[in-house]
Amino acid sequence: MPRVNRRRRRSPPAEKPVAVHQLEPRVLHNRFAPLQALDEEQLEFIHEVSLRIIEEEGIEVLGDQALNLFRNAGAAVDDDGVVRMDRDLVLDTLVHSTILMTDPDNLQYPYENIYAAITYRYFGQQSDLCT
Repeated sequence: MPRVNRRRRRSPPAEKPVAVHQLEPRVLHNRFAPLQALDEEQLEFIHEVSLRIIEEEGIEVLGDQALNLFRNAGAAVDDDGVVRMDRDLVLDTLVHSTILMTDPDNLQYPYENIYAAITYRYFGQQSDLCT
């Protein structure tokens, strides 16, 4: 007696089910012009407005230690923690900090090492630790 195969043959599904339908790959072209950097006039305008805001409106600073640093530097600090600085103080500080940060022999930190205080890591030399 011939053997009858009673198993059904499954036909493979026409398309696998996917959670998100993918688009066909194609080359995309940007229709927009590339962004242009600000010119000197626009940069000067932003700089002048920011100096005016620091002079007239001020910036709110949290923390008594920071307020004391601003007060000792010559800034006007009110009771609400708003610090106002005249533009000469801001520009002198910018010039001084630029000199300090660009001269590797003259690096100075306001605290011993801010990065080490925050992360408890110190990347330096053995001679720096043995003072």
